[in-house]
Order: sequence, then C-alpha cells, then structure tokens
Amino acid sequence: MDKVFAPLPENFAIDAVIEAPKSKSDAHRKLILAALCRGESFVLCGGNFGADIEATIACLPALGAQASVNSSGVVVTPGKIPLGDFPCGESGSTLRFLLPVAALMGCRGTFSGKGRLPERPLHDLLAELSRHGVTTSSPKLPFALQGGWSGENEVLLPGDVSSQYITGFMLAFASSGGGRIALRGALQSAGYVEMTIKALEKFSVTVQKAQNTYILSGKPVTPGTLPVEGDWSNGAVLLAAGAIGGRVSVPGLDATSAQLDKEIVPILQKFGAKCRCDEKGAVAERGVLRGAGSIDIGNIPDLAPVLAIVSACAAGRTTLTNASRLRLKESDRLDALAQMLTDLGVKVLCGNDFLQIDGTGSLRGGKVDVRGDHRLVMAAALAALRANSAVAISGMENVGKSWRDFPEVWQKITGEGK
Repeated sequence: MDKVFAPLPENFAIDAVIEAPKSKSDAHRKLILAALCRGESFVLCGGNFGADIEATIACLPALGAQASVNSSGVVVTPGKIPLGDFPCGESGSTLRFLLPVAALMGCRGTFSGKGRLPERPLHDLLAELSRHGVTTSSPKLPFALQGGWSGENEVLLPGDVSSQYITGFMLAFASSGGGRIALRGALQSAGYVEMTIKALEKFSVTVQKAQNTYILSGKPVTPGTLPVEGDWSNGAVLLAAGAIGGRVSVPGLDATSAQLDKEIVPILQKFGAKCRCDEKGAVAERGVLRGAGSIDIGNIPDLAPVLAIVSACAAGRTTLTNASRLRLKESDRLDALAQMLTDLGVKVLCGNDFLQIDGTGSLRGGKVDVRGDHRLVMAAALAALRANSAVAISGMENVGKSWRDFPEVWQKITGEGK
C-alpha cells in the first residue's frame, strides 16, 4: 500500500520540538570499539535504532562479543569466542569498518550483504588487505576472508575514495595495539575520520596526526557508559521542515560535532531561512527562500536529498556539485532525485556529477519513486510540505534503515491526527 504524505493544511505553520535521533555514524564506531576491549560497555544509542545499526550489532558475536539491547541502548560484553558470520545488511559502514578488523583478528565468518551493498566499491580496501596476505573467497559478496595478516601494521590508502576505509583500519589497528595509516592525496570527508579519532580517544587509544599520516597506539579500554551524539544527517530533515513550513527546534544537535552534515545550518541560511545552533541544539524557521547558487556536496552527500527539495521550494537556481558519489548509494541517488523532482513538476538538469534545480517555490503532488532508498522517503515527505496535493510513495518501510521513528515524528511535525 502506498504511503501518502499530505500537504500542510491551509494557514497551518509547523511549530515543533523534536529531539535529534542518535547518530548511526557515532554508534557504529562505539559499538565496534566496545567489542574490542576488556570490560563491559553501555552504548547509549537508544533502543529503536535503524537496520544499519542492527547489522553492526548482529556482527559483534563474530568478533567475540555479546550484545544485549534495551530501551536505552546496547550493552556490549567482549571476551567471548568469535563465532558466526558478518551479515552486513545494506550497511556500507558495517562492511567497510569490519573487514580490516576481521582481517587482523583472523576471523573466518562469511561477509554478506543485501540490496546494492554487493555492488558498492571495495577495490582499494581489498587491495590493501591482499598486500598484507588476506584475500577473499569470492570477488564479491558473499565471501569469507582467507589467509592471515602479515607484515607490519602499516597501510597506504587513497584519501579521496572513502573515509570508511581509513576508519576500518583505525579500528583494526586499535584492536592489535597500534599501527600507521598513510594517505595518498587529499583526504575527503575528513570530519568522519575526526569522529573516529574522538571515539578512539574515548577508549584511551591515542592518534597522532602528521601531514597525511595517522599513528595509533594503545588497545581500547572501556569507559563504561558511552553517550552517542545526535545525528546531523537526519536532523537536517527536521531543520529543512522548519525552513520550508514554519519552525522546528532540534535539541541534541552539537555545533562542535565532527559530523560534516552540521553544514546544513549555514546552507539553510544561504537559502534565506532563519537557522542557528547553540548549546541547546539547532532551530530553523521559515524564511523567504531563494536559490542558493552552487553548493559543493562532495563531503556532505547525505544532505543531497534534503537540499534538492529545499532548492525546489526556493525561487531561483541551485546547483548541487561534486555529486558523483550519490550514484553509489542505496540507489543511484543522483538520478533518482532528478526523476523525483521532475515528477513533482520541477525543472532539473542532471549531469554525471551535478544536479541543477530551477525552483519556483512550490511543487505539484503525485506519486514518486523512492527506489528503496531511506533518504528519498524523507525527501518525499519534505516535498509534500510545499506540494499542491498529496505526494505518494511505495516503500515507506525503507526509512527504517536509519530512522525507525520517522513516521511518528513526521506526524508530530505536520499536525496529522490533531
């Protein structure tokens, strides 16, 4: 059955306070580190997390850790015998983080994935593992690791492919007491590497940075209870709703976070929305939205669906540039966004690595294809706020990949059922 997102009632202005959902990026890192150290850890990621975090939790027994979920988060107890496989679901973070960890620990479980995960790039990561004596039983998922790690804990990685490779080796070298990671070229998505460093420091692992090199020392020690940051990626959807339709406050978003998607605040300001962030969180209020010109999303690809809809709701042209990575997400997200906007009556031009959007301030309703992509579900909900009739989709369940509570949160924002 289709999910129908109704347009806002006439003369209705959004006025909501929504606590930020927990960051799955932060939770992935802390759950894995908790499995690698001595002593029990309590990762406060909430009890209704999405499928990506479920995938990481499901893999922890293969690292020798037991995970127990309650309403506040996950209790992780390491020190067990590594047992089982690595069912990564559709989570690229789970797969790319755990491959190096499993390689150094000598784990032999089978890595598997669903959806588009088997098609997503792994070449540079697998090449570096192979250089150290670890190969895979098949060229693509599902596969098991073969051979054993040989040589020093030193790797050379491209900086401009995926920060997840770097995080994976940081976690792996922490598990064995230290190592050295050197980068070729400029580092893309540096904020996510900084997030990993902050997580490692919470577990008493030190990281020294020198030019394009990271030197790790120490094995992880549990700090006991670990809070998880609020999520700027999903929080951006809430802030965009305020910018489009009224006012939304989002407690729990930290302006000092290493999450790159906190850039949503100055970007919404550029569109003309009233948006700010302080020690209490972030808030966005409706303004006279205008085209924002060129926005480089190379380091913030998860903001693309939000920014595409805000662009359509603004008067004038906005171009999302450096967008080629969108083609390697849960869908070909660049093509999918272009088609969604076209179906909603927006004039767009889609290139290999850009999306040009000529916004008019309003959209038409209708049915759109979210292609099984959780972030496109949220984009469709945003679009309905400025549509002249309902926006319908099939596949609402896909939003559970990252945000299971989204349907209930959206009802609260739009006043549905009041």
